[in-house]
Amino acid sequence: ANAYFEQVIERVPTFPDVYRGHSDLYTHALNVNAAGIPIEELISEDVATAYQIAIADHSAAALHSTSATEKVILELDLAYFSGEWQGLDRRIERALATTGCESSNWLQVIADVFGYTEQYIERASRVLACDPRRSLSWFNLARSTLRSGDNAEAVRIAREGMATAPGEWLRTALVRSLVANGQFDEALAETDKQFEDLDAELKFKALIAAAMGDQALFDEEFKKFKVANTTGNEWLLIAAAWGGKREEANRAAASMDQHPFGSIALSQLSQWCACGHPFDLEVTPNLAAKLEESGMPWPPKSIMEYPLKDW
Repeated sequence: ANAYFEQVIERVPTFPDVYRGHSDLYTHALNVNAAGIPIEELISEDVATAYQIAIADHSAAALHSTSATEKVILELDLAYFSGEWQGLDRRIERALATTGCESSNWLQVIADVFGYTEQYIERASRVLACDPRRSLSWFNLARSTLRSGDNAEAVRIAREGMATAPGEWLRTALVRSLVANGQFDEALAETDKQFEDLDAELKFKALIAAAMGDQALFDEEFKKFKVANTTGNEWLLIAAAWGGKREEANRAAASMDQHPFGSIALSQLSQWCACGHPFDLEVTPNLAAKLEESGMPWPPKSIMEYPLKDW
């Protein structure tokens, strides 16, 4: 896709959306590299170059924004992505106050991680109404509704979304919502039916076992997941936290924290875990420094009970 994005940049260098699209490859490469997967498997650039390109893309998108709303959203994306977290609360509040159909690469992650879920839901509902065929908008609304504590409504939204605009990420929101609502059999059936990747299937089976408080079953599923795992420390950390394996979660978090993209990767991971403290903040001094700089609350809210997790 980037080959096409680069053709557009050459012809229409003031089109902000193309820079957002172009940045996505580098964002994913940096995320998985922070989790311990060699970046060379994904792109030819090294870590420093990939991060520079991604920041340049975010900067260009903000520079060429075509409305005040888009500018506020894109400047929030840039600040978060580049690690400029001081004043992040004011940027979040301005972005959430905007109207219209503009979406954001990062607003949903940032809002959920730093305690703005309720405000985000109102905006997510408007964005979904603008384009009900966009699966990601259903995912964003379902996940934030789940984080707000309305488990049954999250299930309803995810099911309606799967009927309207199915997508892999939306499947994860459906399974998570069913688990949070205590519908373990339905969650297991969806996991068996929906996920094509073995590691995705196994990590959500581990989640179901953890939510049920079944230590033996969790250990069995977690062991299978570690064999199939293709995501490095990222989902290893999340699944370990679900099952109360504190030392294993801390080792993975400490490793990720040393990466230049570590604070961004770990904060995203904390949203995916949705388990309160996924790790002890003491083992991630770089993330801790960013949080202190921003003054933002930590940890993110836990959306459900994890009987095997005692921290």
